[in-house]
Amino acid sequence: MKAPLSILMLCFFLYVLQAQDKYDYVWPNGYVSDTSLNNPAIFQGGSLMDFNKSPLELSYFRIPLWLRAYTSICDKNGQLLFYTNGCQVINREHRLMENGGGLIGGNNPNNNCSSHSYSSAQGELALPPFPGTPDLYFIFHLSTLLDHPPYYIIRDLQLTTVDASAENGLGRVIEKNRVIFHGYFADQLTAVRHANGRDWWIVAPKMLSNTYFIWLFTPQGLQGPMEQSIGSVWTWRDWGGQAVFSPDGSKYARANFENGLHLMDFDRCNGVFSNSVRIKSELPLNDTGPTGVGFSPSSRYLYLSWSIRLFQFDLRAANISNSRTTVGTAQHYSFFQQRLAPDGKIYMSSSIGMNYLHVIHQPDNPGMSCSFEEIGLTLPTRRSFNMPNLPWFRLYELPGSPCDTLRVQVPPVVRITVAPNPAYDELRVSLSEIYAGRPALFRLYDALGHLVYHARWEADSYTLVADVSNLPAAMYFWEVLSEAERLGQGKVVVAR
Repeated sequence: MKAPLSILMLCFFLYVLQAQDKYDYVWPNGYVSDTSLNNPAIFQGGSLMDFNKSPLELSYFRIPLWLRAYTSICDKNGQLLFYTNGCQVINREHRLMENGGGLIGGNNPNNNCSSHSYSSAQGELALPPFPGTPDLYFIFHLSTLLDHPPYYIIRDLQLTTVDASAENGLGRVIEKNRVIFHGYFADQLTAVRHANGRDWWIVAPKMLSNTYFIWLFTPQGLQGPMEQSIGSVWTWRDWGGQAVFSPDGSKYARANFENGLHLMDFDRCNGVFSNSVRIKSELPLNDTGPTGVGFSPSSRYLYLSWSIRLFQFDLRAANISNSRTTVGTAQHYSFFQQRLAPDGKIYMSSSIGMNYLHVIHQPDNPGMSCSFEEIGLTLPTRRSFNMPNLPWFRLYELPGSPCDTLRVQVPPVVRITVAPNPAYDELRVSLSEIYAGRPALFRLYDALGHLVYHARWEADSYTLVADVSNLPAAMYFWEVLSEAERLGQGKVVVAR
């Protein structure tokens, strides 16, 4: 029996607001060939990107090392705790954390960990605490680089643990370099939250293969690895590039200039990949190397940095490869790694150290309406060519999944009402009081996906009045966004 229309409409306007963990709200960047050269006049030193402020706030700081491949993490409220380049752990005051030196061991005497990180593109990853141990943070890092040009051989996954409450809140490394697994890796260390809302899947591709090592990280420790072989075998040039999970955790993308773009589905409940798609021969030649990947906040669009070109793919298309659209061509600097930020924008590095980032301002818009801007953000200092390696922290339990049993992230409910429906001249968009505290965006799209109306309202208001008097009579699709999170979406009819 079909549900009454009134019940369907009621359900249509009830949405869940995810808790806003701010573990990625501050991004340090830095480039200094010698720590004595910290000087913004010559663009040497550190640049902080603070997403706790709107718009994004930039500031200079004295950096104690060169951030090449690196990760960072804040507490759940968005205060920076530490960052690491795989050699040292630096606290929020930009000093070496207690016991934070010597994270990388091995037999490479040419690796100068006092100022440089090892030649990795994505070899470190910081994860937040589990419930019950709120001060313990974790750093996974690939180690022991054996440098035999043109090969970069990375082996051994290690774990370092930080007590963020120690040293009056400056933190202390309480365990470091614990070897999790002896093996050879192709860099590109990633993680995605388990469907139960608490645990994490850790993924690292095996060198020169189509095999992926997959660990389950729980409060009881690490389980695995499972090994899964899927898709095409990667060649010796498997280092570099980038791998990333989509914000909803359902997709995994991995790319570099030699092996092209690989896209797979991922099951967050059992940690298994499926439906591997490789896009390589369809791409133009890329002899210069820089390659990166990033997903839009809705997980619909995938962006591929391909040397001097930026491509967009629609993952809802019947043929993903044929959906490729060129949305940017470099005029000054090449395109490299990408990272989706809490403000809903994708920031992109170049293959050289510079004090700029490229920006995709509206990555959930199709084609050129994604508003890509080359050199879209100017930083106080130069930075290296890698983006911080961060998972998407605002992904929680998967409702209705077979493993959705823990209920460790129970979000408050926000009710969104869009009325009247049909609308004639005005549309009133209201949020429940529990949502007060953050600005939000309201957007309307036509049937072709074109943005036809958008407005922003601040945290002290619960209702937005949208003027739709100039829109043609038709059905439109709406969404409400805040800090890169979609709070709700639906349909509304404009009548005349």
